[in-house]
Amino acid sequence: MLGNFIEGCILGKFGNGHCDNNCLYCLGNICHSTSGVCITCAAGYHRSGDVCVPCPPNCAGNTFDGSSGACPAGCKAGFSGTYCKCPVNCADQSCSTTGLCLNCNDGYYGPTCTQCPTGCSSNTCDKTSGICFGCKAEFSGKYCRCPLHCADQSCLTGQCSNCNDGYYGATCTPCPTGCSSNTCDKTSGICFSCKADFSGTYCRCPLHCADQSCLTGHCSNCNDGYYGATCTPCPTGCSSNTCDKTSGICLTGCKTGFSGTYCRCPLNCADQSCPPTGHCSTCSDGYYGQSCLACPTGCSTTTCNQTSGICLECEAAKHGETCDKTCPGNCSTNACYQVNGQCSGL
Repeated sequence: MLGNFIEGCILGKFGNGHCDNNCLYCLGNICHSTSGVCITCAAGYHRSGDVCVPCPPNCAGNTFDGSSGACPAGCKAGFSGTYCKCPVNCADQSCSTTGLCLNCNDGYYGPTCTQCPTGCSSNTCDKTSGICFGCKAEFSGKYCRCPLHCADQSCLTGQCSNCNDGYYGATCTPCPTGCSSNTCDKTSGICFSCKADFSGTYCRCPLHCADQSCLTGHCSNCNDGYYGATCTPCPTGCSSNTCDKTSGICLTGCKTGFSGTYCRCPLNCADQSCPPTGHCSTCSDGYYGQSCLACPTGCSTTTCNQTSGICLECEAAKHGETCDKTCPGNCSTNACYQVNGQCSGL
């Protein structure tokens, strides 16, 4: 080198006899006057054969081997490989100068090693296309991004744009069970009509429900004459057929012939609850049976067996189960046995 000249060419130039080419990426712009090969590569470049090429931009801490270009401290987040040109999860650790991967690890696909769709069974897919070999439960479609029962098999966002009949919404939820023919609007889930015993926009409400939403299938406000979550008819014994809409207790008392909290019991029933059948389990004294009928008039003190109605004892001069028979006229004191009518004073 002589002043600003290098073997005949000015600094930064080379060329066989003409010196009309620029030295590229050379430290101090110094290169061989004929070949253009840098004596030393400039900062940020390393030698690859006879040329200086940029050092990898993805080395951790921006440190690299000046001779080989390798990243001795590893790679920045999101990169891998000897030169940190590969995406993470790339089995091919060299990668082309474009940084695209030719062979991803299992569970990843494509030139940037995108993770296989979450719906792929065993979390694996074709490494080129990303198509799943099979889907997990509740997923469908080529890429297993669609919910089950989705007629649209692409589902780029994981949401279905067209469900099969009987399903609706982005995740293909089954139509409400109360929809007739089990079909509904595929967008809103609104039933076209309801099955028997169902009502409301979504056919989730029981009949006779004034509240037409019923998110849980239970009614919060029944029509008059009905009560409870399923709008059961008020007990038939309620006066004016009305009752408390929560408990079913009659509000205005009982009709004639009924008694009890729910007006299900017959008159003269000591047990005031009674099941929905209206049968009494314990009648007041002088009455018997599930309907609390009056004991036979021939019973002494009008008492009888509460199940069978058989008199416990007859009035004077009477005999028989219901004390409806007269003792023989020749019995002393007109007394006879209740069972057979034979005179008891003989």
